[in-house]
Amino acid sequence: MKTRYVLLFLSLILVSCSASFDKDFEAAMGRESGPEVLNALLALDQSYPETLKVKVNIGALYLLLGQYERAAVYLEQGKKLDRWYGNKKTRYLLYANLAELYYAQASYQQAIDAGSKALELDESDSVGAAFVRAKALAALEEYEQALTAFDTAIESHPDLMNKTDHEILISTLIKTESYERLITEIGTYAATFGYSPGLGLHESMAYQRLGRVEESLFAAFKELEYRRFYGIVSEEELSSSLDAMSTALSASDLETDEGKRLIAAFHSYLAGDYGKAYEMLHLTKADTSFATYLVLATLLESGEEIQENFSAYADLEQYFSDLPGYYYHAWRALERLPSTSFANVQPLLEKTIQLAPATGFAREARIQLGRLVGIEGPEAALILTKEESNILFSRALSTGDPSYLVPLIKLQETNENIYQLHAYLRLTEALKYEAFRRFCSAQQPQLGPLATERMASLLIVYGK
Repeated sequence: MKTRYVLLFLSLILVSCSASFDKDFEAAMGRESGPEVLNALLALDQSYPETLKVKVNIGALYLLLGQYERAAVYLEQGKKLDRWYGNKKTRYLLYANLAELYYAQASYQQAIDAGSKALELDESDSVGAAFVRAKALAALEEYEQALTAFDTAIESHPDLMNKTDHEILISTLIKTESYERLITEIGTYAATFGYSPGLGLHESMAYQRLGRVEESLFAAFKELEYRRFYGIVSEEELSSSLDAMSTALSASDLETDEGKRLIAAFHSYLAGDYGKAYEMLHLTKADTSFATYLVLATLLESGEEIQENFSAYADLEQYFSDLPGYYYHAWRALERLPSTSFANVQPLLEKTIQLAPATGFAREARIQLGRLVGIEGPEAALILTKEESNILFSRALSTGDPSYLVPLIKLQETNENIYQLHAYLRLTEALKYEAFRRFCSAQQPQLGPLATERMASLLIVYGK
């Protein structure tokens, strides 16, 4: 939604009313920060109280800030000016803003009316008022009309479709039982915004309604795979979920030998018996990216034909760049190859860690990464990727809380390596601040010899 507010706001720069006004307006818009622009526009509104362009700009800015009551004041004032204002572009932007406002306030019929008015004024719909209208129709449970409205909006401006639009389109497709299209839309959503909890269940339901049992089971297991690798489901819950899938399959009229075999394969996969899982999975006729992922992952994990199949597995990254399991299986496969270099494995290990840093899978990757840079024993689990060090450093600075630096300090206990050195450089920057120096000095009695020596050398530089 916010993206379109910005478009509404910026589009109005192009609409002019007088040379004198234009000069003042450009000066207001030339301010460096959002608050400065808003304050300048508010002052401009005092000088030009009957100017629709200013009202709509202010309203759009307040929409962007989520201040709907203030946005309403200026947009409703603009609505009163509309009858005398001839510029269609500005009037279109007024009603497009009003549609966004009414939708945010759950005034759905008003949002539909405002969206329709905007489209009457400008059929090209440069800021996507049609999407707001479609969402409002869905909110009123006019699902068939909403679907038609979505189709029109997508045909005109697919690039303006945001995450919320996609989510409501998915729910609309469920309500209208448009299962083939639902499957396609879920794929589009995941490719654009990443996987969201529940998508696999919706996809599974769609395949089930279409009578495609194997695809339905794979989609349901995809939901479990994401939850598993993000650490939001226990091993016991995974097993119980598979048992529930088996029970549901037996109770339906869709039970097949293939379906029972797949559930058995999922159990073997979760148990780490990859060879057995592959023997059952590779027989599937399901033609989905997740089915291919699971077949290849079990093949690679079983140690068979890694060199021959890794390229095909690598091609799946476009679908699973947000799945830690994809990178987990990749690095475990590559480390089995005698020709594998640190440069090949490093990004896969780091991605496994960065996607879900608090999981056991990330810990396993940290230990392996530590081993590859010469750290043995429990200290290997202290490894922080460069991205993690940067994030912790930034949080310490933005919040003023030095405790964010503790993992960087603990990493100084490891032998010299690229991750320890990067954290050391971040600590060097942090210790420019007195509060952080005091905190780090207080940590020294709790540190091991290497970390103590390194932190002492840093503190000496700053006179502590």
